[in-house]
Amino acid sequence: MAGERKPTLDSLPGVGEATARKLYEAGYRTVESLAVATVAELREAAEIGETQAKKIIAAARESAEMGLFTTADKVLERREKIGLITTGSTQLDSLLGGGIETQAVTEVFGEFGSGKCVSKDTPVYYLNDETPHISPIEKAYEHYRQIFGERPFDEGAVVHTPNIKVLSFVDGKLRLSDASHIYREKVRRLLRVRTKRGRILELTHKHKLLTLTDDGLKWLPAGELKVGAPVATPASIPCNPTVTDKLHPDDAYFLGLYVAEGSGPEIFTTNEQILKWVKSYIKRKFGFNPTLHRDERRKRTVYHIVLRGQALEFLGDLTKCTSAEKFVPPEIFLSSVEVAKHFLAGYIEGDGFLGQTIELSTKSRRLFTEISYLLLRLGIHGTGSHKGGRHRLFIGGEERAKIMKLPFKSIALPVLPSSNSVYFGYPAVFAGFLKKIYRETFGGGRGPVTKAIGRKSCSGDTFYHVLTRSRIENNQAFINRKTIVKIKSVFLEHLNILK
Repeated sequence: MAGERKPTLDSLPGVGEATARKLYEAGYRTVESLAVATVAELREAAEIGETQAKKIIAAARESAEMGLFTTADKVLERREKIGLITTGSTQLDSLLGGGIETQAVTEVFGEFGSGKCVSKDTPVYYLNDETPHISPIEKAYEHYRQIFGERPFDEGAVVHTPNIKVLSFVDGKLRLSDASHIYREKVRRLLRVRTKRGRILELTHKHKLLTLTDDGLKWLPAGELKVGAPVATPASIPCNPTVTDKLHPDDAYFLGLYVAEGSGPEIFTTNEQILKWVKSYIKRKFGFNPTLHRDERRKRTVYHIVLRGQALEFLGDLTKCTSAEKFVPPEIFLSSVEVAKHFLAGYIEGDGFLGQTIELSTKSRRLFTEISYLLLRLGIHGTGSHKGGRHRLFIGGEERAKIMKLPFKSIALPVLPSSNSVYFGYPAVFAGFLKKIYRETFGGGRGPVTKAIGRKSCSGDTFYHVLTRSRIENNQAFINRKTIVKIKSVFLEHLNILK
């Protein structure tokens, strides 16, 4: 504190005027210098006994508040017993010398605001006790605030989330990681990023996104991205392969059909094959024949299938929704990929426009988001559009081919000719990076030696032209997944040869 006098040598117990003078002349001019001295050094410098030297050193350490000292051999002995705990990231473990040390407190910190901060209405995918949820991050924050409360942190507040897992990109793989807290603060400005697929991200300038640079893949703050820069997204969302289904695939198809064409106690359809299937399913599942009404005022007869009793109980809150409030039932997210496929088949067959491009349209923003996430479980990406109160998802190219494999009841989508270039796929700038790596490794000049990948052996393959022709990068907007997978296999094959 201000005003306190600093201890002097002669203020220590056992240090008189003569001893203080000898210590001063020997170079011990502060209490701290005595605290780090050895007994032998003081005995010789001040010509005092061992007992008095020990007392002076102890008094100096107490006065300097330096605590106890330990000899190096004792420290070494303790160090040999220290273990290392993995962080779950091999790269971080390497930076830490093998992991986090036991018998110590390790603090990992970064610049304030260096974490991922997004707008409050951003939908987030997370698991709560293995139950998947998709909700605005603000809603998740409020849910846990009511349970655990919040506490101040830096310039905002945090809530404890002991049972939340989120998808994280770790060591080149997408996997579930624990999220112990959610942080909230007010910021002056948010950056709005719009992708070609219609995705809109509102985030802070420091929020990092994975992009492609001249040096390869790199996490860059959103504020440093340029217009046209590619942004990485997961090819698919992993799910639990050991999940035990509570729904039969037919139940999932019926739910998907109701979400698409149901309202209150009725399902509407103009498809007689679907009508036949629904009547049969209701009889098998609920034990009654549904009432049927026909509306023939239009060109095609609209069938009203009237539900009751157990059928309405099975549908639950879906029967109480308006068209703008519809959603994917939570049990669908808890189910296997096979059950998810049947739900999507029912939904698309009920409400999809099936042409060269598949169009899904809804008034419910929540349903749009949840259908998009469900499709990602199958590795299917759509392009979004939000206009006039309607939310549309367009699926074409390679993605449409995946839709064709869904277990539809009445339709068979025509097979369209494939193309090695699609409007939405891997950006051609990625091809430029691959071409650079190819030339620097096994694609350079080999003189008269025939190359495994060369004009003679691979000139008819698209992947070879991607790796060697400049026009691909300049004139072709996107490369399809089939070509990228082939390039990957070629690189892995030659890496094994080099090893």
